[in-house]
Amino acid sequence: KNTLVRNGIELGVFDTLTAFAVKSIQGIEALRAWLELDPHQHTVLGPLLDATKNAIQTRHWLYSRHAMNALSEVYTRSLCLQQRDPESKYHPDAWLDLARHGIGAVNESINLSLAQNHPEEADCADTALALANYAVSLANPGSIHSVNISGPSSDLCVWQLALKCLEHPRRHVAKTCLDAWLELFDIGLDQRHPNLNQVIHQVLEICIRQSTFIGAKDEDETDAVQSFREAAVDIFISIYYAVGGQVFTKKICDIVLKALSSQDINTTEAALFALLSAARDMTEELEESEIVRNTFATPIDAILSITFLSKGLTGTILNLLALAPSLFKNDKNFVLTPKALRYTITALHEIDLRLEASKAFRTLCLTCPRMLFIRHGDLLLAAHYAMTQNPCTSNADRDARVSVILALARLCSNVEDEESSSTVAHLALEPSIKLLASALHDQETRQAILSLRLLEASVAYCREKERLFHFFIQHAWPLVESCHTQFAATAHFFENNNFRVIVRALRVHLSLLESSKNDVTARALIESSLNYYEHQNLVAALPCLAQALESLDAASANYMIHIAQRLLTACAPRFGQQSIIIDSNDLDDNDEEICADEDAAVLDCFKKMALYCSLPLPASTWDIAISAILNPNVSPGALRAAANLFSALSRRSPCSIDQGIKATSAVLSALRSGGPSTARPALAEALHTLISHADGPRWIELSSSNTHTKNILLNNGDHEAWNHILKTLISFIPEKQKFKALAVDIAKLYSGEISIDTIITAIVPRRSHQ
Repeated sequence: KNTLVRNGIELGVFDTLTAFAVKSIQGIEALRAWLELDPHQHTVLGPLLDATKNAIQTRHWLYSRHAMNALSEVYTRSLCLQQRDPESKYHPDAWLDLARHGIGAVNESINLSLAQNHPEEADCADTALALANYAVSLANPGSIHSVNISGPSSDLCVWQLALKCLEHPRRHVAKTCLDAWLELFDIGLDQRHPNLNQVIHQVLEICIRQSTFIGAKDEDETDAVQSFREAAVDIFISIYYAVGGQVFTKKICDIVLKALSSQDINTTEAALFALLSAARDMTEELEESEIVRNTFATPIDAILSITFLSKGLTGTILNLLALAPSLFKNDKNFVLTPKALRYTITALHEIDLRLEASKAFRTLCLTCPRMLFIRHGDLLLAAHYAMTQNPCTSNADRDARVSVILALARLCSNVEDEESSSTVAHLALEPSIKLLASALHDQETRQAILSLRLLEASVAYCREKERLFHFFIQHAWPLVESCHTQFAATAHFFENNNFRVIVRALRVHLSLLESSKNDVTARALIESSLNYYEHQNLVAALPCLAQALESLDAASANYMIHIAQRLLTACAPRFGQQSIIIDSNDLDDNDEEICADEDAAVLDCFKKMALYCSLPLPASTWDIAISAILNPNVSPGALRAAANLFSALSRRSPCSIDQGIKATSAVLSALRSGGPSTARPALAEALHTLISHADGPRWIELSSSNTHTKNILLNNGDHEAWNHILKTLISFIPEKQKFKALAVDIAKLYSGEISIDTIITAIVPRRSHQ
């Protein structure tokens, strides 16, 4: 390569190439190849600049396109030229001179594009695209021109070129130069040319105009507009920060009102899209500034008074309503809110607008629930009707129904009046009931899951409302019970997601139980949950079983013992095997993980029975907790649950001496293994509870005197040190916190986190202090 470059210059090859470059595209390509051989060969840049300017001046568009592409590629390679050769005639001014020539070329391209079907229009547009890329390169902070093109005394030709490219009818040309304007907004106001601050308003107007779908004749042009809009979001946000909320909203307001006066729906929608782009960033200012809030609301208020003009405009307005709760919080005269509610509910009837409308409706319900209900209960009925008149048509439609129904339920929970809240709760429940009835009729699993989720949430939001409870029992509960007959007896219980319907039905039952605290309801849920675990291995039913056990009354001790025996029998074949976990990534309908660690779920049920049952549990309950802790593959959750079960059993359920020794030995073994740090506090609590038993000190001595255990506990065989730790541990029984701290230190010792000397040093002062 070095030989070619050196000899090429000496033999005159380079001179031939530069002469050829002025005449043909192949010459341009040859120069570009030459520059790739020697990126710092500044002698190439002069002919390339001259050839490009000549092509632009003579309107040789095909040649200009190739020349500009070559020049854009080599520009960044030449940034070091000025430092290497300050006296070079190819001073940065030469590059700016090309930008000045480019302004006319882009203007010509705009005219050709507007003329339509001109034979040179495509090549001319490609030249404009290359010039747009060139403007971005010049504006880049790493450019040798970045200081010279924006300062107080600079030449503004680069920004004039960028502005002209931004106006180009071809959206891909306009989109390209947006990066140049983003670079400008990163320059401090005190470092900019004064005229550039005026240009910002032009950029806003042009970007709004380019964001309209006017003139988009086919799918490709529509996609180009959409692509420009996505890129322009950052420009709108940057302009908001550059000029401030008051100026920004005033400018948008003026554009919208002027467009509405001439019935220019496209420009109206594009201007509101610009406002929407910055809405999230304006939240704080909207909350604090009444001027900005009123200006922001003016164009929205104007459109809310008009029947839907277009789906695009309506969707943008609905999104603005969803993102601007401060408009309704501060609507002191309650003028804007009713208009927004009517507009939103009308949109709920349009399937294509339902998702956006549901978000706006949710914002309204969360912002001013009481006023909405008191003054506009009829409109809430209309929202209810919109959600129930037709079946779900798509995932988006289903999500919209969820949002609206849950918003009604939340609204109900914020209205204190019993009669009013019951009425609104009916609105929240009735759509769910109708959806569930339809799902049961068609045996449609996904719709059944959706409706049960809504019922669960509705009951949860509206607890302790007596009329709601009666309404639910009368209308919803029979359908929930029907789920068990419709979806539980199928041959493919797990494969077709029927089990998810059952879990949802159990959760609705649990939500009802939390509202009623009724022993009969609790027993029904316990029977259903346990039956599903016994006969269909439905692990996800166990959390419902555990929570239902808390609601049994004091007279249910014998019943609880019966349940414990059934659970022992049911879990015996599988307990201690691989836990059943369903990954949340496999779930539909944005459902959360519903199946958990089986061993942990079983142990949690036994813990609830040990805590709430006034009679001792079967002795074999001790054995299942011991086996869980001794299982080398036990999960952290099951280990923690087993430790908690020991603590509960020690208070009320007696065990044999052998079981006591095994339980204590198991907990010590778990601590000596280090184990997960999250389980250590529970293990320390269990150990304290066990040896606080009358026979506890004897248990710990017998369990720790085993030679094998001692050798594992202390790898260095320092039995004297271990005996000292053991005696100290027993002496700390009256002081629970010290006991637990030392037990956790034992776990840290055997996981290698601390040394035995650290423990000995720590406990000696404690004993001395005593």
